[in-house]
Amino acid sequence: MPRSAGSPQKHAVIAVVVGLIAFGAASQLLRPPKSPAPPAPPAEAPVEAPVEPLIELPISEQEPLPAELLGEGPRQPFDLDAARALGSGTASVQARILAPEGGPLLCHASLYRVVGPGVRALGPDSTRACEADGTLRYEKLAAGDWRLMVQGSGTTLWDAPFTAAEGQAVDLGERQLQHGGRVAGLITRDGQPVPSAQVRTSAGHAILTDDNGRYRVDGAPVGEVLVRAAKDGWGGGGTVVVEKGKTFAYDIQLAPMPPRGYVGLKLEVKDGAVVVSGVTAKSPAEGVVQLGDVVVSVAGQEVGGDVDRARKLAAGPPGEVLTLQVRRGAKVLDLSLTRATIETSR
Repeated sequence: MPRSAGSPQKHAVIAVVVGLIAFGAASQLLRPPKSPAPPAPPAEAPVEAPVEPLIELPISEQEPLPAELLGEGPRQPFDLDAARALGSGTASVQARILAPEGGPLLCHASLYRVVGPGVRALGPDSTRACEADGTLRYEKLAAGDWRLMVQGSGTTLWDAPFTAAEGQAVDLGERQLQHGGRVAGLITRDGQPVPSAQVRTSAGHAILTDDNGRYRVDGAPVGEVLVRAAKDGWGGGGTVVVEKGKTFAYDIQLAPMPPRGYVGLKLEVKDGAVVVSGVTAKSPAEGVVQLGDVVVSVAGQEVGGDVDRARKLAAGPPGEVLTLQVRRGAKVLDLSLTRATIETSR
């Protein structure tokens, strides 16, 4: 026979339930208030698919990669196995990065050791964030040539080469970065995506495409920017127009690249003249050209203090003879170099 609604057992159950509810309410009152959760960082705006088809230049209009940046020799984007020079010396470098509106900028930086023509070594602790006040400082650097690259979110890239002597404290001063845009697209060969293709820009960016052949360059400077891609002897690219805060969608179809030559000279301007500052090992220039030689003419044309002109004249097809006139001390010498072939790995 069922118990009546007013039975003692039911009253006991109700008392227990009410007690639990009261205990929970009291616990909430005694519990310290939760601090408000920090706001989630704003998500980066995704690359929007363009309404129009992706811009692609016909192969006949694409600009091929130059002769490995004007005759200096084979180039690679990074050499992670090269000698590690961060933490093995007594030099240092510092800089302060400012936002486009002024004031400190939260940014990230990478410091590379230049170990050969176009070859950069990324050592331990080389990549780091700027301090809260925008300062950057690297210590215990070995003497030699270095390259500091700094970028903030949505800003242009600062590519700062410098040379450090043993015990020297290099101060690169303040640098105010500017707002930029974005270039993104697909790299293909014979209609198929190309993973791990090398993409470079005239602003100093050097990245690889992902497994689907896509790339994205953030912080490209506003205005005309040259974008090139290459892999395994195939290359292509062209000039795009970047707008502030906007994405320029640009696909590149790779085409076979002709053989390219080099002589193995590194040139720079010193005291108003073009001077040989480096000679690539096992290159046509080794044993013929010496460090400190002043370049008077290249391919029969005087260069004065125009290093870009000298480099362009030095570039050309492999197997051809390049003539140089240099001043070495009190002597003026006529030299001949036969361009070697650049073995393209990307």
